[in-house]
Amino acid sequence: MKQIYEDLSDDTDFDIIDLDDVPDRDTVKRRKKKSQRDVNKTNKSEEVKKKEHSSTEDPSEDSRKERSKKARKRTSGNSGNGSSKASGKKRSTPSASIITTPVKKTVQTGAKITGKLLQTGARGVTLLMIAVIAFNIFKNFWSCYPVYGSLATAVNAKNYTLGAFLGVAAFLLIMEIIFFLWALTGPCAYGDKGTKRVDTGRGLFSFLFIGITVIAAGMFWNLIPSSPSPLTGLAGGLQLYGSLKGILLPLCGIGLVSCIIRKIFS
Repeated sequence: MKQIYEDLSDDTDFDIIDLDDVPDRDTVKRRKKKSQRDVNKTNKSEEVKKKEHSSTEDPSEDSRKERSKKARKRTSGNSGNGSSKASGKKRSTPSASIITTPVKKTVQTGAKITGKLLQTGARGVTLLMIAVIAFNIFKNFWSCYPVYGSLATAVNAKNYTLGAFLGVAAFLLIMEIIFFLWALTGPCAYGDKGTKRVDTGRGLFSFLFIGITVIAAGMFWNLIPSSPSPLTGLAGGLQLYGSLKGILLPLCGIGLVSCIIRKIFS
């Protein structure tokens, strides 16, 4: 026994502990609770930091997504509108365009129909004025030709005076027939649906021609000499034609307006 004690005393170092330093059970529990609280606080602080970090990162990610969407919109055809206000306006424009598109189509269709009706009516007025002018020329020359002789004996009697008189009427009537056919037709336009006639206001020259010549005939018929006899018939025809300016000039004015309307809506 003595030997064992000696061995222990030689090889082993013992720490001497003061009993006052040993904590009791209550102290140990308090320390455990305190350490648990500290751990909970550190965990909570770490969670709060993570949330703050995630909240600071999310807006940046959203902004990146928005920027990428805007860039795609710009590349697809909406270039030049990079701001958010412009994009907001673009979002609101489709609804407005959806509302206004039918109205625009209705207005355009109504304008086309109105223009077509006006053009058709003006074309009818043009043709009617040419026909009325030709009728007045024929009626007045037919009623006045007996003054220069009879048609039955004009060829056998070689009545050149009557021939010159009727030659003025024939020239004017042939010109009116040509003008009527000219105004009745129109130039061809080539498109996707094939060829079609386009009304470009033809007939304007006919009214200018009649207006100018009827004034000139009334002013200069008396300058033509009375001999030889064909000149007498020519002077008589121009005198009669110049006397019709009170009837023909208003008809020419109406015809000019109708041709201008046709040209505007062509």
